[in-house]
Amino acid sequence: MILHVLQFADQPLTVQEIARRIGAEFNESATSEQVTDSIESSLLPAGRLVFEQGLSSLPEDALPATTEDLAVALTPGPGDKATWQRVLAEGGYDDCGRSLIFDRLVPLGHIELDFAYNFQRRHLRHCANCRDLYPELNRLFLERDTALLQSFTQLVKGFRLFAFQATAEGVEHAAYQGLLAENRMELFAEGAEDDLEDELDEQRAWLWRLVYWRHLLLAASVGRELTVYSSTHENSEGAWAAWRQGIGDAEAVKYVQKLTENQFAKMLLAENCADIFRADRLIDASLLRSLLPNLARIGGDEFPYDHFEAAYAPLIRLSNSECVDGSALWYRLLASAIVQAEALAGSPRDESLTEVKEMLRDMKDQIDSNSALQMPVIDLLERVVKLLGEPSKVEAEAYLT
Repeated sequence: MILHVLQFADQPLTVQEIARRIGAEFNESATSEQVTDSIESSLLPAGRLVFEQGLSSLPEDALPATTEDLAVALTPGPGDKATWQRVLAEGGYDDCGRSLIFDRLVPLGHIELDFAYNFQRRHLRHCANCRDLYPELNRLFLERDTALLQSFTQLVKGFRLFAFQATAEGVEHAAYQGLLAENRMELFAEGAEDDLEDELDEQRAWLWRLVYWRHLLLAASVGRELTVYSSTHENSEGAWAAWRQGIGDAEAVKYVQKLTENQFAKMLLAENCADIFRADRLIDASLLRSLLPNLARIGGDEFPYDHFEAAYAPLIRLSNSECVDGSALWYRLLASAIVQAEALAGSPRDESLTEVKEMLRDMKDQIDSNSALQMPVIDLLERVVKLLGEPSKVEAEAYLT
């Protein structure tokens, strides 16, 4: 570690500064006395550094600190991800050299497997030499591949595209609770029906905006999980579509081709949403998942309206700050994913539009029962039908007549 610090120093350093940099770069505790002892007992006699007037530096003809030096020199204790990112990116190590570092330190727990996987998995996929030299690291990466793919099935299973009827009921309940929380009792008086409906329309409108941005952000969080795996492959953009067609990594192809069209469409939708939203804009997925059931719970002592507003403040702020129509964006991405999933369908085909048809049917029922939602919902349905294309367009239109 001393040699590594000196290698990237632009001037000779005191032992105190070397100790400080070891702590900053490697998250290791090193005292000035320990640095001095290492210099005097081994590095100086071996000619690995120059020590003059209390300052240490590398000899002019010194070779760079090797990968082996770094992997061996590190003492137990995991470093943080930011430090390792900097060391591995700026240390002058090639991809194969980094494999040695990960092979030495991941099994010891000095570097987290998740970090090593994200950083180095792509290289081991195409470097047979590293796979041969570091079989334990390759084994850990293969196990991580399998674990991720297995987790995606459950992840997608828990991600429902839309449950319109239940959501509409929750929105209606929450809209009334919002007016009650504001103590707008005059709106419920006889003769104030028109004013009540106007206020409810405003409440419904912002709650529906919240719902659609929730859908988009939840899909993006799912998509970002999928990207952890796909980004470790060459040509990661469009990787899921390629695997569906039998192109690329054998394990990925086998997994993706077993997915139903419904599951595959969800993955495509999630991937597209992840491309739209930066990581720093995402909101905790568990909070997003709980929104729909919590809309129906608002009211009373258990979950008062102000608790709802406090809990979902991050989502409310994002929804209010966006100028984009979240509902239009959601349906455009959904329709695009369905079209692509059908285009890549194998044989025999399954009922790929089952969930979407149910969604359209629920929407039509809601239109029939709630005139306040007729125009915006009809508009959205027309957009979906236009985007679905043939023959899906014909099938979808049957549910609108």
